[in-house]
Amino acid sequence: MSFLDFYVVVLILIFILFVFFFFYLLKNKDSLSLLFSVFSLFSAICLFGVIGQLKSSSMEQILFFQKIKYIGLPFMAPTFLMFLFRIHNIAYRSPLAVFSLFVIPFIIFALVMTNEFHHLYYQSVQTFEYRGYLITSREAGPLYYLGFGYHVLMYAGGFYLTLKISARKNKNIKVLSYLLMASIVWSFLFHIFYLFKLLPFGVEIPLIGFLLQLLAFLWLMFYCRLFDAYELRHIATPKLQEGIIIIDNDFDLIYYNPAAKTMFDWLNPKLIGVSFSQTPLGKHLLFNDDVNFVLKLDVFGEEKHFNFNTTSLYSHNEKLKGFVYVFSDYTKRIQLENELKYLANYDGLTQLYNQITILNKAETAFKEAKCLQTLFSVVVIDANGFKRINDSFGHLFGNLVLKELATVIKEIFANEDCLLGRLGGDEFLIVCHCLEKDCIADKLADLVKRVGKIRKNKLKELALSISVGVHQIDFKKDADQTLEKAIHSADRAMYRAKEQGINIVNYY
Repeated sequence: MSFLDFYVVVLILIFILFVFFFFYLLKNKDSLSLLFSVFSLFSAICLFGVIGQLKSSSMEQILFFQKIKYIGLPFMAPTFLMFLFRIHNIAYRSPLAVFSLFVIPFIIFALVMTNEFHHLYYQSVQTFEYRGYLITSREAGPLYYLGFGYHVLMYAGGFYLTLKISARKNKNIKVLSYLLMASIVWSFLFHIFYLFKLLPFGVEIPLIGFLLQLLAFLWLMFYCRLFDAYELRHIATPKLQEGIIIIDNDFDLIYYNPAAKTMFDWLNPKLIGVSFSQTPLGKHLLFNDDVNFVLKLDVFGEEKHFNFNTTSLYSHNEKLKGFVYVFSDYTKRIQLENELKYLANYDGLTQLYNQITILNKAETAFKEAKCLQTLFSVVVIDANGFKRINDSFGHLFGNLVLKELATVIKEIFANEDCLLGRLGGDEFLIVCHCLEKDCIADKLADLVKRVGKIRKNKLKELALSISVGVHQIDFKKDADQTLEKAIHSADRAMYRAKEQGINIVNYY
């Protein structure tokens, strides 16, 4: 087997691998996989053209396969550079910048496709037989060096990016970068050798460069699993309910995900690279040094709560590079927490404090009044004959009566320094301090008067009435009193009022 036979066999194997890469990664929808699929397609087309040229038996076939080769060859370098950009996680500045990478490849493609009319890219193409192969010899035209210079720039850009990638701490990524770097250096040297006709007859493709690339790509797929990581990010990013915003060390916006855009509609691509401190959200983030915090913001006239988690980003030399803010809309959770707090503290029917809360708050108020030596009053109210109302009109109607009674109590005592609660059933507790006995008496007289009017038309002869027990403490005279004793005394006074009739207020 001659060298050219071996060369063709290896080219066929490399061609098959690139075709495999193309179809294998085409199923993924992330940008890295799609870029590599496109690069594999261009490489396979180029290799197909080279193999076809070597197997050609006439000048017409050679020129045909030369055009096939140049459908892929000019576009391999810019696609590979974009692939390296993606590995390095660098965002493309604009569609125009991406388009500019492909201007010269399209010019080269057009020149080769029409070369027989102007001979600007190849001045002449000649053939000679060598060891059973029809070998092509080409003389460079005046615009051939345009393509050569462009590829030199692409190699320089690729080498710089692989150097940046090699700075990562991940060992697998370092191996990948070294393999890619070696393939770039070899491909560059190959172009120099090709330009000065220092290569063996028939060799037009940097075989070692391709083999190093293939080794790097296999390493990338099965050791680094970078395609899997990008596919997961592609799948996960649109589905993440948490917003993500990345800010650099100068507080310029670098990235935001779709969830962040959903929560803050004013985010748009024009803000990328712009100081985030000038935005409604940035002003709050700039002056907040907490790792975890909740912000209350006005979003289109609606009060919203957002929970933020902050992560500082450092380079390999521990230099601060920026911040990642991961956040979620906490509005519903805050609302739910407030609702749960309300339900834990308030009676669901009357909207007064429930038994546990009123007793806890009464204890605090009792200690405060005792410390300040002020008057402290305990009032126990019981609705008379409430069982008959429930039996006659049903429990739902009875609930309405209780709600209206609670409303009347709130209207009379809410503006005073009093605590109002439902002890249970049809019994209520009012705790006041600093109110004189005459003031309390006036309010209770008003309460008795208004209670009789509750649902009077329907209740008629079963009109609602109450019994009230009051115990007022003067700590200057009774320093040994406790809240439990005070409530018990007010309760006893209330039962004495019941014995005396209806709508009676009894003082202990």
